[in-house]
Amino acid sequence: MSKSTDRGPTREGWPLNDALIRHRLLALDRRYLFALPNITVGRVTAEIVQELEQIAVEYETLLRGGASISPRFSEATVRVKIGDALGSAAWACEALQEPDRARAFFMAAALIYKRAGAPEKARRCRAELDRLNFYRADGAPAARSPRTAAS
Repeated sequence: MSKSTDRGPTREGWPLNDALIRHRLLALDRRYLFALPNITVGRVTAEIVQELEQIAVEYETLLRGGASISPRFSEATVRVKIGDALGSAAWACEALQEPDRARAFFMAAALIYKRAGAPEKARRCRAELDRLNFYRADGAPAARSPRTAAS
């Protein structure tokens, strides 16, 4: 049996106590904050996108491991953190000029935010999706915005 590392995911099925959950959340928050400056054009790499994806997966693993039943940590708070990591991955993909991956991450983040009860953050992700869907890679409009089409 291997020991859990600071960067490794929590093993499913292990009961988590509040101290361990707090430690894991703080470690994930630190990793996320250190990744953020690297999502800008010129600094972003595919490794940063993978790191942000992994952070989102590890937050989800914490939820499955017991964070949602702990009185000190709300499921909604952790889900917002998952959405933040996915949204940042979307921005990183956009900086890497990978609009299809960015769309997928924005869509996933919007769904997570909705489930977490964060409608404003979900709305912002949907607005970014609309923007990405409106413009093609060459900068020419691909389609009319759904909002203007309804007008």
